[in-house]
Amino acid sequence: MARTLTRKPGLIDHILRTCLVLAFVLLCLPEAAQAVITQPGGWAEIYNGTANTTGSVSYNVPAGSGRILVVTVATTSASNVSYTTTGSYNGASLTRIGGASDDTSSQRQHTAILYILEASLPASGPYSLSVTTGGTLQHMSVFAATFAGVDQTSPIDTTQKRAVSSDNSSASFSPALTINANAQGVFIGNIYNRNNTTTITGITDPPSGWSASSRLVRSGTSTRPYWIGTYSYGSLPSSTTTSTATESGLSPSNLWYSYAGIGLKMGALPPHIALTKSADITSAKPGTVITFTAYYHNTGGAAAYSLVLLDTVPPYMTYVPGSLRMGSAASTYTTATLKTDAADGDEAEVGGSGPTFRPATVAVNGDGKVYLQMKINP
Repeated sequence: MARTLTRKPGLIDHILRTCLVLAFVLLCLPEAAQAVITQPGGWAEIYNGTANTTGSVSYNVPAGSGRILVVTVATTSASNVSYTTTGSYNGASLTRIGGASDDTSSQRQHTAILYILEASLPASGPYSLSVTTGGTLQHMSVFAATFAGVDQTSPIDTTQKRAVSSDNSSASFSPALTINANAQGVFIGNIYNRNNTTTITGITDPPSGWSASSRLVRSGTSTRPYWIGTYSYGSLPSSTTTSTATESGLSPSNLWYSYAGIGLKMGALPPHIALTKSADITSAKPGTVITFTAYYHNTGGAAAYSLVLLDTVPPYMTYVPGSLRMGSAASTYTTATLKTDAADGDEAEVGGSGPTFRPATVAVNGDGKVYLQMKINP
C-alpha cells in the first residue's frame, strides 16, 4: 500500500528549513549591519572664554565607523568685523562649511561649523583639538560632538545660515533648515544683547524638534549678555522635514543673532537580501515530485553583487535533473527560464554542494525567483 507523507510529521516544513540556504558573498551583508547615524560622542564644551583661540584642548573621539567630528563655534566680536575660523584635530585640519557660516563685516555675532572625517580620525582616544578665530573677541564658545554612520563622500546633506544685525525679540532660520530623510540635523545659535547689560530671557530650550538630551547651552555676560546653544535634531526623520529653530518672545527686544545649521547625510545602506521559500504542495508520498520556489528581494540600500543561492538536498530526497529555472518576481515555474545543470555560466548549476543559483546584480529593491524540483525517495 502506498503511504502518504502529510504535514503532520512536518516533512515539507523541514525541507523548507533545510533547503535553499542563503549565502552572502562580497557586498551582501545582514540586515543588522545596515547603517544609521548615531552619536557615540555627545556634545562637549571645548572652550568658553574671551580669547580668539582655544589653545590645545584634549577631546576624546569615540570608536566607530563612518565617523565625523563636528565642531560648532559661536563668537561675539568687540566691533563689526569679517569672520575667519580655522581648526585642527590631532594635527589634521578641520574643514569649515562655508554655507553654514557668516563672513560679513557688518555684524559682531558669528557662528561656524567645522568637521573632519573618518580617514583623518584616530581609532579612539583623546587627542588635541584647537580652534582659532580672527579679531578681538568679547566671547567665544566652542563645542564638539562625534557622529557615526555618516556618508564619507558627501557628508553634508544640507546647510543653512542666518545672521541678523538689527533689533529683534525673536530668532529663527529663514528660510528653514532642511533635514532630509535619515539625515542628522546639527544647529548652533548665537543670540547677543548688543547695547545693554540686561540678561536675555524667554529662551525655549530646546527649540521645537531639537533634542534636550543631546545639546549644550551657554549663557552669561562678557561685556554684553549672550545665549548660545548647540543641538542635535531629536530623531532621524523618516522623510524630509524642516526646522526654523524659532526662539520667540525674547527679552530685551534689541537682540542680534547668528544661526548656522547642517544636515549630516547617512552612509549608504548595504544590500540586504530577504528570502522567502515555498513548496507547491503540503503533503506528499514517495515518488512525488515537489517544486520549490525561492523569492529573493534586495531590501537594502545598495546593489547586491555575486549573490549565491545554495540549495541542500535532504537525504530522503533526490534532485530532479534539468529542473533549475530562474525568472522575475511575476514568473511561475512554467514561464521561468530553464537553466542547465552544468557550470556553463548560465547563472545556475548543480555541483558537489547541491543546486546553486547565481543571480546577476540585484539592484536596490530588485527581486526575482528561482525554482528547482526534488523527488521524495521510496
